[in-house]
Amino acid sequence: MIFDSREGEWIEHEARLVNSDLLRGDGFVRGKCFRPSVYSGKRLYCIWSLCLLIYDDKKGVFKLVQLPETSKSSESVKKNNTDHLFQLLWESDGRLHFCAPAADNQGFCIWAYVGDGDNDFMDHNLMWKFKQFIMVKDNLKLGLSWRRAQPVAFNEDLQRLYMLVITAGVIVSYSFETQRFDKVWSIGELGHINLMSNIFPFILGSTSKME
Repeated sequence: MIFDSREGEWIEHEARLVNSDLLRGDGFVRGKCFRPSVYSGKRLYCIWSLCLLIYDDKKGVFKLVQLPETSKSSESVKKNNTDHLFQLLWESDGRLHFCAPAADNQGFCIWAYVGDGDNDFMDHNLMWKFKQFIMVKDNLKLGLSWRRAQPVAFNEDLQRLYMLVITAGVIVSYSFETQRFDKVWSIGELGHINLMSNIFPFILGSTSKME
């Protein structure tokens, strides 16, 4: 279903799915498509189980691209059937970025999508460029235990990634410029914490006129 702002109504749209054979991949679950999507360059991107689902607004087709292999490596998360909740998409510097737990659960890996969107049969390993590894460990200064952390948002202006540290009940920000974590907000008692998927950090600005 696509909302047409010109007509002010929802339109049901069926389109061809390129690389549909990836739906038959080992471990692919069709119901896992819950995280916020990203719209960039006339294309809509969202995480669909083990793949990146791309809707090309110009061509009117859907396309599946495999996510980086290590995104499937966090076994403890996969066993809890919540791996999609520990992944995140965002746009930065004109590129789509993807974040997922590292293989050893000691941090998060970040990739940039460098596929041109036109070559439907390009090797998926060439479509992703590894960008950064974020090490997470117990932080005595912030009083945090990192047994479970969930990326929830990215702010391009501040170059900060926001994470929910589930075991501590707090949201922290990670600065890509300083490589430092800061506590942002405490969300309450552990027993009342649910996995989050919608947090939208933004900057409130004001313009002052100099006389």
